[in-house]
Amino acid sequence: MNFSRRSSWYGALLGLRGTLLLAALAGLLAGCAASLPAPVTNSMGIRPLHLGPPAYGAAGGGVYVVKAGDTLYGIALDHGLDYKDLARWNGIGPGYMIRVGQRLRLGPKRRRRASRRALPQATAQRAARTEASRPPSSVPQAPAPGTAAATDAALGWQWPAQGKIIGGFDAAQGHKGIDIAGTTGEPVYASAAGYVVYCGDGLHGYGNLVIIKHNNAYLSAYAHNSKLLVAEGQRVAKGQEIAEMGDSGAQHVELHFEIRRFGQPVNPLDYLPKPPLALNQ
Repeated sequence: MNFSRRSSWYGALLGLRGTLLLAALAGLLAGCAASLPAPVTNSMGIRPLHLGPPAYGAAGGGVYVVKAGDTLYGIALDHGLDYKDLARWNGIGPGYMIRVGQRLRLGPKRRRRASRRALPQATAQRAARTEASRPPSSVPQAPAPGTAAATDAALGWQWPAQGKIIGGFDAAQGHKGIDIAGTTGEPVYASAAGYVVYCGDGLHGYGNLVIIKHNNAYLSAYAHNSKLLVAEGQRVAKGQEIAEMGDSGAQHVELHFEIRRFGQPVNPLDYLPKPPLALNQ
């Protein structure tokens, strides 16, 4: 065999070997690809981050789906929450912008409990003894209907302003509190002790508004003020002046006063002391 024929045969052998190697490599890659899930992309061609199942459930506070016209402040009020807590649970920063269709957690994430089977036997026995000796849960339960005022008598509600009642409670018609007439600058008082969870004019129709959280069950709201005298996070005593009456967001000077129980509006007259006769005239 001459040199040129040997060289041609050697080159063909190398080419065949390379082809077989590439075919084997392609088969290996195809097998790997078949074992991996297909990438998921949206209409923008961006692959979303998969965070797995949520670590909370409805029993941990539930989920609210944002509707047109909602604000973070209004959602918090309707569920008896501090809007800053609601923002923190959902990773919403200052500005508190939300979008229609957004799902908002109404409570903090639950911590996952470690499986007791994974604990050493001695540790599991100690944990069982500790659980057995622990007193029953003291989580407050919602009072039975019709008994809320008696159950929370310790709050000692008082009238937030002196004046004639010009608007009564009618939740079915969208009137979620009572209206008390007055003059600009008259004092508005905290109806019970608590801490201020909102001060501002971010809720449509309420004007300058103060919201006070009294306990896990109750909030009170004071709307249409001309001047606010407290700040968010401030603790207030029952009877402390918190605002001055005005007509912000209203057609005339008045105080719109609400009591919310677990976020739901209730008739303030069921909680306040019997008003002086002058208020009913």
